Amino acid sequence: MSNGWHAFDAVGESIDRTLHLLFKPLTASFWLKLAFVVFLINGGLNSLSNMEFYQFDRGYADVAQNLTLVIALVAVVLALALFFAFVGSVAVFIFIDAVLQKRVSFFEGFHKNIAGGFKLFLFNIMLTLIALAVLLALLLPAAGIYLGLSGGVKYAALFGYLIFAFAVFCVAVIALVLVRMFTTDFVAALMYRSGSGITASWKRLVPIMRKNIGQFVMYVVARVILGIVTGIATLIVVIASFLILLAVAVVVGFGLGFVGAIVTSSSSVAGFVESPPVLIIIGVALLIATSIIAYVMSVVMLPITVFYRYYSLVFLGRVHPDLVFFAGEQSNEPEKESKPEKELYVEVG
Repeated sequence: MSNGWHAFDAVGESIDRTLHLLFKPLTASFWLKLAFVVFLINGGLNSLSNMEFYQFDRGYADVAQNLTLVIALVAVVLALALFFAFVGSVAVFIFIDAVLQKRVSFFEGFHKNIAGGFKLFLFNIMLTLIALAVLLALLLPAAGIYLGLSGGVKYAALFGYLIFAFAVFCVAVIALVLVRMFTTDFVAALMYRSGSGITASWKRLVPIMRKNIGQFVMYVVARVILGIVTGIATLIVVIASFLILLAVAVVVGFGLGFVGAIVTSSSSVAGFVESPPVLIIIGVALLIATSIIAYVMSVVMLPITVFYRYYSLVFLGRVHPDLVFFAGEQSNEPEKESKPEKELYVEVG
């Protein structure tokens, strides 16, 4: 085992494995299926939670009169968001299986990894709740200071506390980000390999981290550096996708306006476009367009996503050699030996 920094040594092997998986040979069907798994991991149709189906502050609708509808829409959006978050958690293990086995199996992979995905889903929900609890715990004293004090003392105390709260919040965010990253990069891999739960896998990872604290610190540093490099490419794709989505929205808006002008034969095109049924159509159209663009982004960014998955596996295998994630490749080596030929040679001799 090398005495160098495995976080940097693993880059070359991860790139080689990525190129071998995606380009040797280049198979369109494999790309599209693997990109769909990434699409699910990234949230799939969770963009639904960002859509507005109604605008109740206009004159045609009132929140009090449509409270049941509002609650129903919120419940549907929340249920869909949780559902796709769960599917994305299962897809994390399907993706690990795909890059290791070099094949994508949705139904078999979902059935095999549904338990692990559910545990990962609950863990991510717990992290979200912890983040909200920390934020609430930091906001309550600020509210107490604002309501309990008066004059210049109130603003001085509030300013000092907000600086303190911001520092604590930043530390908490960094800690939660690291926990989430290590869970996705390492704990999920340990869960996949051993079939154990998320708690048992964390208990196995922590001693490894303690013995190799410097290596894991450099892993975080390397991830930051790699994130900057790959982030530039991602930003370009995101900007291009936003421009495409904007163009789609403009086309849909003009199209509906044109239809409204024909239907109404009056100057109330704005009222037609802003009517609830048309707003629903616009919302659904934008949702479909957003989902298509998100999937296309998954296809375009697939080499980067695969690289990061290989990178974590290669790094963990180098830090702890007992964790062999590419055992299938090693086990094929003895099969290349010509044992039958040796036996035949002995028989002839």
